[in-house]
Amino acid sequence: MSKRIASLVALSLALSLAAWAHTVGVVLVEEDLPVLALADSALASEALSTGALDALFDAGQIAVGSPVLRAPRAAWIDPAFALKDAREGWVDFLVLLFVSYRQGEPRETPAIPGTLSWRLVRVADGAVLESGSVAGPPDSPDLVAKLADSSRALGAVAAKGCIAKLDPFRTPGGKP
Repeated sequence: MSKRIASLVALSLALSLAAWAHTVGVVLVEEDLPVLALADSALASEALSTGALDALFDAGQIAVGSPVLRAPRAAWIDPAFALKDAREGWVDFLVLLFVSYRQGEPRETPAIPGTLSWRLVRVADGAVLESGSVAGPPDSPDLVAKLADSSRALGAVAAKGCIAKLDPFRTPGGKP
């Protein structure tokens, strides 16, 4: 009997969450630059995605990630970028992140985010609801040691720039 009650409570909780939460896909695109042949971007890219996903989840959204892509900026700017896959995956909104990396000091091997740009796209009609960009971390003696933390914070800034535009939409893919 108690398993049945627990199952009903869990189902009720899941249904109530689905009634107001959106499925938000996060897609990170690394700019295809020669610097990435010399420097490793994995640490920063993973942290950028994680920061965005965590911020969306903390705001009550159902956040889903995707593998990091590498492409020129022109591909990311394309209004149809990632929409087909998002529609097939039942995603309501996309947070499209684009990171341009720079190389740090010559002895440093990780790539450093130079600029992070973002767009919030409603999947149903492809409308861009919000966009922006933020500069990467400045040079400092402990930049590499704190790269994961600073990259995670950048990803969160991008997601928080989108969250306010998600709040008016109470039905997935709907109008405010």
